[in-house]
Amino acid sequence: MAHFSRRHFLAGMGITGLIAGNSAWLRAGTDSAAERLNKLLDASLADLPAATISAALIKNGDIVWGKTAGYQRLDTEQRATQDSIWPTLASVTKLVTWTAIMQLVETNKLALHDDISEFLGFTFRNPYYPDRPITPYHLLTHASSLSCRKMTSAPDSMADFFCQNRIMSLAQWVKDYLSPDGKHYRAEQVFDRYPPGDFTQLTPDPIGVIAGYSNLNAMLAAYLVEQVMQQPFETYAQQVIFSPLGLTDIGWHKTALDQSKLITPYEAKNSPRAAFMGIFTKSMQDKGYLSQSPIALNNSNKTYLPFDHCSFNTPFNAAGLLGSSAAALTTFMQAFCHKATQLHRFYSKNDRAMLAGQTP
Repeated sequence: MAHFSRRHFLAGMGITGLIAGNSAWLRAGTDSAAERLNKLLDASLADLPAATISAALIKNGDIVWGKTAGYQRLDTEQRATQDSIWPTLASVTKLVTWTAIMQLVETNKLALHDDISEFLGFTFRNPYYPDRPITPYHLLTHASSLSCRKMTSAPDSMADFFCQNRIMSLAQWVKDYLSPDGKHYRAEQVFDRYPPGDFTQLTPDPIGVIAGYSNLNAMLAAYLVEQVMQQPFETYAQQVIFSPLGLTDIGWHKTALDQSKLITPYEAKNSPRAAFMGIFTKSMQDKGYLSQSPIALNNSNKTYLPFDHCSFNTPFNAAGLLGSSAAALTTFMQAFCHKATQLHRFYSKNDRAMLAGQTP
């Protein structure tokens, strides 16, 4: 490939890009290819509202390259590495949640088209379409009709879901907010007005977000795992997903992770992201989660606001609060490759066919 710009690099890899392929421009084991990728990653920091960026390449099931650029902590100028731990991977977390669901499907503890009401302990229906069951398939494909923004994605609620130190179990949250008998249940907040399984709703809305995509799908899926397995979702993930892979620098409970490796999250003061994202930044500041005092990066015109008081300890775990190093996440991704042997296959050809083409 003659030209490979930073823009293409960012589009293809994201903050933790995990790519499989046989691109001619990359030949595993050649120093020139690795050096080129290293330079691209270093340069990419200039294009992102981030103080740190990690990436890795998986080719034919093997990790052929990985690098982290930027800082673990800006105030001490401590550089980040592939072993530095991101306190939250945001929605990348959902991949673990979906993996857990598909493991239950594979072991015949659950079927993709079961009525989830059979497992939840209460009848769960969109009251606008009471005769339409909601299934694990609907949760996985974000076609459940659960609201995409009303409960978890408004600026104030999103700030609290990420940062508030909220001592409440997922089970209690689901019973309070999603069960029809819950003390905080409001049907108009939980559901949108379309029937479960209506994939025409999964379209980009004016701000570029997939309409229909809902954090509630992942939270309810995690609760489904808890009900089927009779243990906390986080415990299941640790015992059945992370431990078989030998992973230690990954998990939801930040106090259990190596504190010397934790990355301090930052928000760029003058972020080039879409203007509407500034609403979330302001909410974080107004609630005291994000510092008002910027930290300047040496030899740069960038300044950053640290998340000084964000605990990442809420019932939102399964939707966006997994912490992980780039190295641990890459190893997890390897388990999806055909040559991986550490875990059972996550799902069958038939299941893959049913999920193909749907929103992740």
